Amino acid sequence: MPILLKRKNGEITPFRNAEYISAFYFIPKSILDKCGEEINSISRNPRKLLQDRRAIEIIESDLFKLVIIDAYAFMVWPFMGLGAKREIYSGYEPSWRYAHAASIWIKGMEDEGIIPKSQEILKSTNVDEDLGYISEEEISETFTWLVPKIMAKHNMNEVIAVAAEYRCFEDFDYRKSRQKIDFYRK
Repeated sequence: MPILLKRKNGEITPFRNAEYISAFYFIPKSILDKCGEEINSISRNPRKLLQDRRAIEIIESDLFKLVIIDAYAFMVWPFMGLGAKREIYSGYEPSWRYAHAASIWIKGMEDEGIIPKSQEILKSTNVDEDLGYISEEEISETFTWLVPKIMAKHNMNEVIAVAAEYRCFEDFDYRKSRQKIDFYRK
């Protein structure tokens, strides 16, 4: 069920990208610091967030969704067991696309009880304090067991293995890489 907001003109409409709010609070400060001042201006207090029109505009923007997607891809890639840097792959490669499917990772975290659903955190009456930042160590501990579990649930190891077996030049980024050179040599 979508979260509804009352707009300035009195109209009640769905709060766009609200499903990513609890996931936003799970991103470490070290990553958010690289995302710019606009994203970092979003309140760490869910109650204040709903009263700040500027923060709501930022959350409803495409920039916010892109930050969530890129941040989660950055966080999960090291735990996917691929070894190679994600930059060598193009956006067509299955492992790259899977890493950038933030909704899969967020749903898995919600199912495991790691993060609450955004509706819960925004509707909760006792959340009147600023939420702290999660540490990179906690991310590492969590994603060490969570990422392989989610990948197994979606049979992604098999998909990635088949993609590796049937590589094509479109799987790689336009820049040179050892993996791309090895592919051409085969």
